[in-house]
Amino acid sequence: MSSPLLSGWGRSPPSSPFVTPPAKLRLSRRLACRPRRLAALVALAVVATIVLFHARERPVVQRARQHAERLAQRVGRRRKTDPFLGLQYEEAAGELVYPAVSTPASSPGEPSLDSQPHPIHYLMREAEAAWEAKVSRQSQTLEEAVAEYERRYRQPPPRGFDKWFNFAQSNGVQLLDEYDSIHARLQPFAALRPSVLRERNLILQNVSQWDVGQTFWMHPLTVTIKVSENGSKVEAEGPMRHENHRSDQVMALLEGIAQFLPDLNMTITGHDVPWVVLSGEHKQMHVDAAERGEYIDDVASFKENWDLDGWALACPPDSPIRAAGTLLERLDWQKPDKTSFVGLDHTEAMDVCYHPDKQPLHGFTAWTGPRPGLLFPIFSFSTSSLNSDILLPPLEQYERTPGPDPAWRDKKHDRALWRGSTTGADLTNAHARKYSQRMRLARIPAATGVVTVPLASRDREGVPGPVEEVTALASSFADEYLDVMFTGGPAQCGDEASCAKVAREFEWDGYMSEAEQNEYKYILDVDGNGWSGRFHRLMSTNSLVLKSTLFPEWYSERIQPWLHYVPVKTDYTDLYPILAFFKGAPGDGRGGHDELAGKIALAGKEWAEQNWRWVDMQAYLLRLLLEYARLVNRDNPLASYDYE
Repeated sequence: MSSPLLSGWGRSPPSSPFVTPPAKLRLSRRLACRPRRLAALVALAVVATIVLFHARERPVVQRARQHAERLAQRVGRRRKTDPFLGLQYEEAAGELVYPAVSTPASSPGEPSLDSQPHPIHYLMREAEAAWEAKVSRQSQTLEEAVAEYERRYRQPPPRGFDKWFNFAQSNGVQLLDEYDSIHARLQPFAALRPSVLRERNLILQNVSQWDVGQTFWMHPLTVTIKVSENGSKVEAEGPMRHENHRSDQVMALLEGIAQFLPDLNMTITGHDVPWVVLSGEHKQMHVDAAERGEYIDDVASFKENWDLDGWALACPPDSPIRAAGTLLERLDWQKPDKTSFVGLDHTEAMDVCYHPDKQPLHGFTAWTGPRPGLLFPIFSFSTSSLNSDILLPPLEQYERTPGPDPAWRDKKHDRALWRGSTTGADLTNAHARKYSQRMRLARIPAATGVVTVPLASRDREGVPGPVEEVTALASSFADEYLDVMFTGGPAQCGDEASCAKVAREFEWDGYMSEAEQNEYKYILDVDGNGWSGRFHRLMSTNSLVLKSTLFPEWYSERIQPWLHYVPVKTDYTDLYPILAFFKGAPGDGRGGHDELAGKIALAGKEWAEQNWRWVDMQAYLLRLLLEYARLVNRDNPLASYDYE
């Protein structure tokens, strides 16, 4: 058997071309104000208020008491009237299906399905409540932050946590406790001995004594950044050092925080995409060992499995993709016959393992996938549910300003705009030409047939009313809802024949300035090869951003879908229903909710101003590197890398 260090991802660079997700378990839910539930909530609020009254001098308790008071107020409002009474839907791996695919009979006194309100009303309401709860529960002192860290992760924070906290708090970082993604991404590494992690970092740098004479295939894709001399020296070297500016961007982020770090090396890839893939079994082995506080020999336990393709192997053994057949068979995997929307957790909805039908629909995953290998500590600017890279905040296009930007009410166009290139797929591949995310988006305006959408046309005076279904020609929806075109000419198509096919199929537009784009109320943001570099600029405008992506980012747990932006499924089946809710029916515009769209646009802009500043990215990076430094130095006999 060949060494797993050279197997799968380790054997040679995969010829990765440049496709997303329904159902862990169908959890049927009803929002119904039942008397016994109401009584329980009231009792809970009363008990909580009594308990908190006796400890009211403590700040944490005062905030908790405010929560209890708000809960009691919400219970009171529900008692009077709740327009969402009896709303029936299903949640499936981050998506909301409406109405429920298998709808139970309504209970006595509950409204029937045809009198239920539009689910976007519910999603917006719940998003606002979730964000308010998240913001209000954040730690206010170092002591609270340490206690919350220990509660979440069952271990002490890393050494330097106090310096991180002081930096974050003094710079007004809003969410001081929301870094679960860092823990989740680093946890598998905790199952490897620090000496193994250091050795693999050297392998990435091609300076290891392992297997002299061979160059690890990932080495040409990397740059190593070294922090030394108490942070006073930060330097970079490696094959991609001068290929682009990404290592310079990371070093710029380190300015002002490097002095809080111990000496360390971090090896990053300068490419758009993530690279590290473990099998689902192997990753779970890492996580289980880390939770037990044990180390594993992942080389000895490595096993090849040729019964499944690479992407299926990268998923948990019990995930739906393992039983979803081939790439093309996954296109038709258990598609619901009802309207569905991304729910409140966009990251969950991105998980290809639980949404096999969308795997063929994104250029990054529209192939069989790489063979899983071993865990290497590579830092990348994008990742996915299938990858185990350590995620960095990318700075591509970060400093691009919004440009002239009219207020919402003054924007000239109320169609959804998208302009972009044909990146995001290897267009020499016929499947990618047909199914990848940007190609499918650009074809939507040319679709024929009819489209049926739910319309919130019966709302009255701010109270959601029952939906009606509206059917119209697909061309009518396209003409009134979309302004979608490729720009320039074919790119990333590989050969003249592929370029010619793409050039003939589409109409092409020229360059569109930021000022021209900002005249549109709705702007679509869609993945290219990796993460979207334009998202920061779009979120900084007065336009409503509709985002479709497969890549969770460093801020994903620090932003709230349906409050700050509108998430769009990778298959775009929700695009017209979303626009119908905000714009109204084609032709007469009835049932539109322009004011709610403007509300999200404003909240998104405020979010970017408050939560996507330079110091927010520095706070993320500093905490990430403190955690990483502990992982690679846990065997230091002279010093503890835990916060004490």
